[in-house]
Amino acid sequence: MANVKLHGLWASPFSQRIQLALNLKGVSYEWVGEDSENKSAQLLQYNPIYKKLPVLVHDGKPLPESLIILEYIEETWKNSPLLPEDPYERSRVLMPTRPIFVSRTWRHIGEGNCGVCGERDDDGKGDCERVPGWETFLQWREAGVP
Repeated sequence: MANVKLHGLWASPFSQRIQLALNLKGVSYEWVGEDSENKSAQLLQYNPIYKKLPVLVHDGKPLPESLIILEYIEETWKNSPLLPEDPYERSRVLMPTRPIFVSRTWRHIGEGNCGVCGERDDDGKGDCERVPGWETFLQWREAGVP
C-alpha cells in the first residue's frame, strides 16, 4: 500500500475537497491536522515557498495546491473517475474552478506585489520572473481572458 498523508486544516474547503476525492477513490490516507497560525515544521518543509494548506504527501513526495492535488489523485488512482473521460465535458466541469484560481492569482496586482509569489513588483508592471509559467498569465491578461 502506498504511503499517503494529507496535511490540512479541518475547516478549509480546500482540504475538504481533497479528503472527499481520496474517500471517493477509496484511497487510505493519514490525516495530519494543521494549525494555520502555528504551522508545523513538516508543513514548512513540504511547502516552504507558499506555506499553505493542503499538502498531499505520496510516498514522501509533497504536492501543494488543491487543484494540482486533485489532478494528481485523478491521474494516480484511475478507479472511480472524478471527471468525465470526454475532454469537452471534463473542461465544462472544471470551468467554475478557473475564476477562483485566476482571481486569487491576480489579487495583489495593482498593490505593487506579484499576485503569485507575493514579492514586491519593482517595476510596477505586474510581471514576475520568479514564478514558472508567469508568461502564460501575462498572455491571458493581455488577450483579455477573464
